Formats: sequence, C-alpha cells, structure tokens
Amino acid sequence: MIVSLTKGKSFRGCLAYNLDDGRGMIIGGNMAGRTPRELASEFGELRRLRPTLGRAVAHYSLSLPPDDRRPDDAEWSAIAERFLTEMGFNNCPYVVVRHDDTEHPHIHIVASRIRFSTSGGAGEVVSDKNDYRRHEEIARRIEADHGFRSVPASTKKKTINQKRRNTMNEKHFPSSAAAEPSDMPADIAIDAFANLTGADMLSAYAGDQPSERKKREMRRTIRDPGYDQLVSALIGPQHIKHIHHHQKGAVIYTNDGGRLHDNGDQIVAYQTDNHLAAQRIVALAVSRGWTAIVFTGSDDFVRIAMKLARAQGLPVHPKGDRQKAIFQEILNMERSASDIASASEAMPEPTAQELGSPPEPETEYQPHGLLARLQRRRDSLATPESNDKPHTPGL
Repeated sequence: MIVSLTKGKSFRGCLAYNLDDGRGMIIGGNMAGRTPRELASEFGELRRLRPTLGRAVAHYSLSLPPDDRRPDDAEWSAIAERFLTEMGFNNCPYVVVRHDDTEHPHIHIVASRIRFSTSGGAGEVVSDKNDYRRHEEIARRIEADHGFRSVPASTKKKTINQKRRNTMNEKHFPSSAAAEPSDMPADIAIDAFANLTGADMLSAYAGDQPSERKKREMRRTIRDPGYDQLVSALIGPQHIKHIHHHQKGAVIYTNDGGRLHDNGDQIVAYQTDNHLAAQRIVALAVSRGWTAIVFTGSDDFVRIAMKLARAQGLPVHPKGDRQKAIFQEILNMERSASDIASASEAMPEPTAQELGSPPEPETEYQPHGLLARLQRRRDSLATPESNDKPHTPGL
C-alpha cells in the first residue's frame, strides 16, 4: 500500500478535487454532507475554533498495486477508519472517497486536524509530528492484516504533482477560516457540527439502505441504452442540454444552467430551483424503483420534495428533528384536507331556503329527439279524431 499525504488550508478545494464532476464516490466517514459545499460548511464550523491554524486539512491517498485485489467499499471504509485512528485522528471529522479513474484501486481521506470532541474540549489539534514515518508503519500493518501485496515505502518528499495540487487548491479555493477569532464556545461548535445538514444541498438517496448488489443494479440501469431516452421523457427533451456518462453514474446538464448527478442510489441537484430540483429528483427516484427516499437540503426544498414523493406513493424517511417536524406538518395538512373532503361527501347539497334564496319554479320535463316524437305520437292518438280525416300510421 502506498500512502500519500498532503496538508493544506482549503477544505473546499480539496473536496472539490475529489468529488466534482462525478470523479469520486463517498463511501465512508462521520459527516452528514455529500457535496463539497456541504462538507466544507461542516469543516468550517470547527475551523472557527482555530482560525490561526495554517494547514488544518489532512489529505491522505491510500493506493494498492494494479494487480492487487480490489477491496469493496465496506473494507475500504474500515481501512480508512483504522488508518486515521492509528494516526491519532480520534474524534475528527473526515470523509472517505473512492476513485476509479486509474488502474490501481485507491481511496482519498480528507480529514480535519481539529477535533470536535476530546477530554480537553473541542478544538484540539492533531499533532503531525513524524507523520510520514508513522503512516508508513501503519500501511505495513494494514497490508499484513488484509492480505495485500507489500510494496516499498513511499518517499517522504512530496512529488511535483502534489506541490502543484496544493498550490492550485490554495490559489483557487480560499481558506474557510474566519478572518477574526471566534467567540463560539466549544459545545456550540460540537452541536453545529452534529446538526448541520447543508441547506444549500439539494439531494436524495434511497432510504431503504439497498445492498451493494442492489446499488450495482441501479448503476447498471444508468448505462442502459434507454437511459438517455428515459431522462429526456421525465425531464423534457427541451430541458436537456447534455448527458455525460461516467463509471459510477451520469451527470445530466440542463438548459437552465443546472445539473443532476445520478449515481443510482443517490441523486444530487446543483444550481437548480427548489421546485425543479424536487420534481426531477423524485421523478428519477420513482423511475429507478426506489422503495423509500431521504432528502437533504433547505426546508423549502425538503417540504416540496416530501409532498411530491408522497403524491407519487414513494415513502419518505425524514432525518433529524427538523425534517420530522416538516413531515408532521405535511401529514397534518393531508389529514385536514381528507377530513374536509369526507365531510363534504357526507353532507347534502344546501337547499335554496338554506342559502336564503327563493326556490326556482319547477319546469315541466320536455322530451327531446326520439322521445319527443314518441310523446307527440301518443298525444295524437289520445285526441279524438274526426271520422272524415284519414289516419296516418307511422312516426
């Protein structure tokens, strides 16, 4: 196993490198976010406790040789958790991203060096003393325990590409550190980290926790020849600009400047109106055969999306107290509307007297068409005829 370490200032830049344009898939971690913006917001809550800390981001890459076996997501996630624990990143926010853009299987770990909970309180910084030597020792132990091929230790010196990446991230993605020291108490920072849900993120994932096999089946449907036609029918061909397929899903670009990332069991909307995002996400989820759905985003988006999902018969799993309250509001409104409809059906129409209007005079029924002809015939037969007038049969 080859370990690469980069320490930097910008969470957003590092996360964008790992996740933008469907480059990576989140497979582990202890964070609520699913996009660079949401994750950076969570990291930023703790960054405010240490605004003067320069390199608060630890970015590890763990790689295996191309001919080594490929761990599944669960094993990679366990490896990442063990690696960070042995490196001393206890109680630190982190996210694990799997990349499949090279021949060798590898993951990226983006972790904060600022702890959100310790015996000494939040805000403690993880020491980086002898970190290169320590991560090489940990890598050798992981190789032995998981049966991976043993590879030579990676060099301590950074590669040119790593240096360029650091420079690019710090240049184009400014640090999320606050300009002035924060007065935020440690316990408030912990609560903010735990409760932050990323209001700017509009997304959904399958709420029935599908198995890995089911997830693979969902991703395979994206590669089916009819996928583009299905998306066009759901969203409208006039709204589709381009659909880009990649190994783990597809990115749907729309003419209104938005885009949807469809990964089979997760759908994320970017730069899209709340109502449009909700419509498109729910439509894709229903077409995918999801048996339940979980939403992430602003209250307005969640409320709209929950209503649309229920209208389509798709069960909603609210997450967190805020979403549960929104969901309860929707249920109460549905019950109220149902009660009104039931009462309306059971209640007879009000009479004219009840409405305070004089009753309309009754009109005699006047038949039309064939019935009118038959009525005229009966009337003529009932009228006494003179004997000198001939009787004409027929209608």
